[in-house]
Amino acid sequence: GEVKVADFGLARIVDSGDSMDATQVGMTMGTPLYMSPEQAQGGKIDPRSDLYSLGVTAYHMFSGRTPFEGDNALSIAVQHLKKEPEHILELRSDLPSDIAALIHQLLSKEPESRYQSAAELLNQLRGIDTDGLDDHWVPNIEMGDALLNAHPDGRMEITQQLSTLMKSSHDSPKLLNGRWIAAIILMFAVGVTFGTSFAPSSMLDVADAVVASEIEMKSTVKDQFTYAALINTEEALLSVKRYFPPGESPTNQEFALKVDRHL
Repeated sequence: GEVKVADFGLARIVDSGDSMDATQVGMTMGTPLYMSPEQAQGGKIDPRSDLYSLGVTAYHMFSGRTPFEGDNALSIAVQHLKKEPEHILELRSDLPSDIAALIHQLLSKEPESRYQSAAELLNQLRGIDTDGLDDHWVPNIEMGDALLNAHPDGRMEITQQLSTLMKSSHDSPKLLNGRWIAAIILMFAVGVTFGTSFAPSSMLDVADAVVASEIEMKSTVKDQFTYAALINTEEALLSVKRYFPPGESPTNQEFALKVDRHL
């Protein structure tokens, strides 16, 4: 078969239980495990935020785990802001050092320290000497700032290149090998989404206010739900109904239904 990545975007939790690999309703928009530091803070984001998320994706694919793990979205967000990930070579000593360096540059805390565009990343990637990759490059893709606009068929060609590698790589069911590495990063880099302009409230605004035995009452039901979703405990979520009874207004009823779906 042929594998295609259809969406890197937002997903709502519709089943029971906590999940750190899906966007939680009412929260800062994004997937906590793959969220950039500036996105976790609710700050201004640009394409470099997507490149950070690409770095998390690459780290996950090549090591078998995400760089940061935790019991809830807040703890993961704090790690994105404060903690350096374990070097991927500690987990995959067989990775080419150039690829490892590329992944960790993508994971830089400061946007200025990352690649500044997908085109810059592609140029860097193409300069890496990875055995067998030269046989699968699409020769007519020019590297420049207008890469995606100048080559509307480039994304399809990248998918076809990946498909070629997949069909020739049945001998290793384990983690990705050298020939996969650059091709898959290339595919994801071309797919980075530009133009994101959301700047919602920080996930960390509630960090110092969370007290296990007491849930603070907010001024509106929407704020209460957002606050409760960030804490992500049953007690916090039920506070939405307690402080803003569903029978008092249609808006309260709407958020009560969201709580029921979230629990």
